Amino acid sequence: GGRSSVSNCLFESNWSDNDGNSDGPGPGRGAAIYAENVKPFTVDDCTFWTNRTRWFQSPTYGERNGTVLYSTGSTTGTVDHCIMVDNGGAADSCKGAVYVAGGRLRMANVLAARTPGSYGCYVTAGTTTLDNCTLAYNGNWGLWVAGGVVNVKDSIAWGNTGGGMSGASANYSCSQEFLSGTGNVSTDPLFVDTTYCHLQSYAGQYVGGYFSGGSWARGTQTSPLVDAGDPLSEDSLEPKPNSRVNMGVYGNTPVAAKSPAFGTILVVK
Repeated sequence: GGRSSVSNCLFESNWSDNDGNSDGPGPGRGAAIYAENVKPFTVDDCTFWTNRTRWFQSPTYGERNGTVLYSTGSTTGTVDHCIMVDNGGAADSCKGAVYVAGGRLRMANVLAARTPGSYGCYVTAGTTTLDNCTLAYNGNWGLWVAGGVVNVKDSIAWGNTGGGMSGASANYSCSQEFLSGTGNVSTDPLFVDTTYCHLQSYAGQYVGGYFSGGSWARGTQTSPLVDAGDPLSEDSLEPKPNSRVNMGVYGNTPVAAKSPAFGTILVVK
């Protein structure tokens, strides 16, 4: 219970065997963060790397869920500008870097990628919102909704072993399979690489970093997801000129792929 706020932190190589602890039998849940009945709950500008949920002694004790975050009960939370990469092990059979079992959770500008043998995000109950998220190269589905309500906007689910998104209401998003809804596409995002998952752009693409630490370079092609987000979504933080927000984790951030400039040059002699 109570409230909690976490900012600018690195969670690396943590593990959970028993509901956020490592002291006894039980299913591993929330290797980095376990949130139950926390209101409000905020996590921003954090990186989660190589965290794992594991069974203690015997697989008969139950499932392993949420290698990064397990949110349950009446928790009301926001996860903003976070990187979740390489969490879990190929043999762990866990369900999700993020596992939502109740409450309300909003994820914005989150990258959940390369979760071995598992999902980027798995939801069983409550209400979950994903805005400008990228769920990529996970070992199962990018997003799986087994229960609850999930709304997705301006997001990408691509390169996942099982599929892109299942069971969510999505708009202005890109998934491996066709999604009903407004503005959705199923097309190669043209990532710069599988590490940072920035979008390519002739006009300028960010390389060698997530939200910082990288540099700008010119691409050989431009992703169809540049300027492809919801026309009503905020885009003021993207490099100018741009016409609307990009899809994916870097949409409406200073490292969003730059929009190609079009115009006419008139020469008068």
